[in-house]
Amino acid sequence: MKIIGKNSLARYINWGITFIFFLFVIHLIYFLLGYTICYYNNTSDSKLMASTFSTGIKLYTGIQENTFSIKYPFIDLNFFSGVFSSRLFFEGLIGFAGFAFYFYCLKKIFGALSSENIFSLNLLKWTRLFLGFNIILGLIYTFFFGEVKLNEVTKIISHLIPFLFVFFITLFAYAFFKKGYDLQSENELTI
Repeated sequence: MKIIGKNSLARYINWGITFIFFLFVIHLIYFLLGYTICYYNNTSDSKLMASTFSTGIKLYTGIQENTFSIKYPFIDLNFFSGVFSSRLFFEGLIGFAGFAFYFYCLKKIFGALSSENIFSLNLLKWTRLFLGFNIILGLIYTFFFGEVKLNEVTKIISHLIPFLFVFFITLFAYAFFKKGYDLQSENELTI
């Protein structure tokens, strides 16, 4: 079996990544729907699907907070819960949307790797976009989700290591793809 090209390993990896991408998109939509219904249930007297989208009041550090819980439909498994706040909403939104886009970029890269013309501008474009987004997502994860302060160097490094690892591997792949594209373009000009 070939690694890249038509009917190759890259094509099967692309299917797996596409499945993961759709899982994140479905979870993003369900999060937005669930948070909206929970907010409605919290602010009104009527309750929509209260067993799946529940709200309540809990005591945290001596302060009563409005809480919500989103469960998966038809099962008693918690999907997302917390205290109503714009920060938590944006954490969920950025988390699900960010990783959906992350896997969408990977889907486009592996889609290009499983085509006839491997070294294309499309492959270079999506690899470059993935490089930039990987760093942005790493910084958001470190400073927004991880709540790391600038003077905590070891925490910054430990949070960024996975993203930097993927960044440098992708950077080498990008250089390889760019060189392949240049050679292919040069070869087409000489014919």
